[in-house]
Amino acid sequence: NLTVFTKFNTMELILWDSEVEDGDIINVYNNDVLVLKEYQLVNKKKKIIVNIEKGKNVFKIEAVSEGDLKPNTTTIQLIDSDRTFDLVSSLKKAENASITIMKQEN
Repeated sequence: NLTVFTKFNTMELILWDSEVEDGDIINVYNNDVLVLKEYQLVNKKKKIIVNIEKGKNVFKIEAVSEGDLKPNTTTIQLIDSDRTFDLVSSLKKAENASITIMKQEN
């Protein structure tokens, strides 16, 4: 789990399977709202533009399936205009990882 501080209104969340495509499936939530449902990770990057509200924003990656090669591994890039954060989650089915983004006043 990671906490990031930003002053921007949007960020890019990029997700992919950087290893062998083995059928890993994830759900992605933004403040408990499902924004990507049962997405099967592939080597091609999936980009989501996310709105950042003032205060605390929580993005959660949930492992729906571990695919053929356990565990579920998701490579994640979180990008605002100034920085890039590179992360890898390694989850069992039904486990989740979260990224908390704190939006600061401009």
